[in-house]
Amino acid sequence: MQHEWSPHSCYFCKNQEPFKNYQKYELIGQGGFAKVYRGKRLCDNYDIALKIIDKHQLKLKNAQSRVNEEVQIHYTLRNPLVVQLLEVFEDESEICLILELCACDMQNYLNSRQTFTEDEIGKPPFDDHDVLSTLKRVASVSYELPHELSFEAKDLICKILQKDTKKRLTLLQIINHPFFLVKEHSVHSITSLKKNMSTDSDISLSPSLLRPSSFQRPYYSNTSGISVSLNQHQSQSLATMNSSSHSSKLNTLLPPLHLTKTQSNLSHNSKKNIHNVLVKLNTQRLDSRHVTTKNNILDILSNGEVVIQHIVDSKGTKRVVDIFRVSANGEKIINYRPDKHHYSSCFENIEQLSLPDNYEEFTFDNLPEKLWHKYQRALKFVNIIRSLRSKIIMFTKDTKCRLMETTIEFDVLFYANDAKISIYRKNLDDINSPLEIKYVDGKVTSTLMYDDVVQSSVDQLNISTETKQMIDKAIKLRENCLMKNCILEEHHAQFPGGSTFPAIFGEKPK
Repeated sequence: MQHEWSPHSCYFCKNQEPFKNYQKYELIGQGGFAKVYRGKRLCDNYDIALKIIDKHQLKLKNAQSRVNEEVQIHYTLRNPLVVQLLEVFEDESEICLILELCACDMQNYLNSRQTFTEDEIGKPPFDDHDVLSTLKRVASVSYELPHELSFEAKDLICKILQKDTKKRLTLLQIINHPFFLVKEHSVHSITSLKKNMSTDSDISLSPSLLRPSSFQRPYYSNTSGISVSLNQHQSQSLATMNSSSHSSKLNTLLPPLHLTKTQSNLSHNSKKNIHNVLVKLNTQRLDSRHVTTKNNILDILSNGEVVIQHIVDSKGTKRVVDIFRVSANGEKIINYRPDKHHYSSCFENIEQLSLPDNYEEFTFDNLPEKLWHKYQRALKFVNIIRSLRSKIIMFTKDTKCRLMETTIEFDVLFYANDAKISIYRKNLDDINSPLEIKYVDGKVTSTLMYDDVVQSSVDQLNISTETKQMIDKAIKLRENCLMKNCILEEHHAQFPGGSTFPAIFGEKPK
């Protein structure tokens, strides 16, 4: 360790080994290669926390430089709202960080004030019964605010829950917001809120996509091994994480978007409901595809754009009568009827065609309701392709697991009996479609509702105990893969130039 700062400088402490200046008490936290203890500085009985890092573990995990960086950054942070790093020293086997002690946990604080019920406290805006459902609610970008909140409170919340960092309020802007400047808004009466708690919330908002770190922060081991929560600057939105190298190029086929006054007015009406019905498609990491059905030609182009050509059979000749195009990130939409003079057959190269004068262009938020069904068709097409492409592959000693690009569909193969369990949505284009579980063992196939499996007993499900145990294991393995996906998405967001997926964990048993 190399550091420039001086140890605690009182006469008592300067004349003996640093480790002898502190009394160590009980363990209060630990991680991969560090432990945190409650302690006391002996010279003045000042309460501190000792964070002791095992050098051997650091070397094994090649994290020495990361610890140096952590210490250097932490030592420069001098703010009453940030836990202070007071001193750093080391011996042959350990590095010790002396920190301010946060002695009063949240539960003790609340109990010292007053105990509130869950109804009084409320819950996060996207809270749901499991991680997957919560992520789906974030993706749908809609939340409700109690109607009894003041205008200032609603405005503050909306401006904090912004995807675009340029539009999101800074800390300084937050503390200077009218909500905090008006006295009657700065302190709320729990009693008045409780009176209105039984009334259903009637304010429904659809702001820009909220970063997942704002509702549930994934955990990771930092340089010293202590489990900490990723902050907002480290976490990225699902939308950002789903922006691939090819999707971020934003289609050279699609011209710059300039909304007309009419289209801007449409935004207000469409934005109110579209997020409750549709989510943005994304062709990240998908190869070019060409699929022909009876009435449509569906393509994913080399730049990620999705094109749907609607065809009709007129006197034995198939003609394209309508073209619907969506950018790779799902944000930009173009709809038009092709020029008959330039587009007489359904097999011409769409990438080489210029747009006619009569095309309409929209963003996802202002897409007219009459075009939602077309977007839904494009979304379903993309989701089908994504549901077939592996994103996370994980081998254990007795299973092979695959989490697909949708991060919904999942399957696991059990080597012992060749049984296969799949977890999936029956309707890929419906964000509210319930999950189903399919169990295949030889010639026997069982289909169960996911919620029923989680909430019901073996007798109620009418399956064997062994089958129930395998399904429970599949659910846990899926959660494991989802957690790995969250961590890798964080990494990919910080280093977008690299290739993160598909990711493979473990090795296939020999």
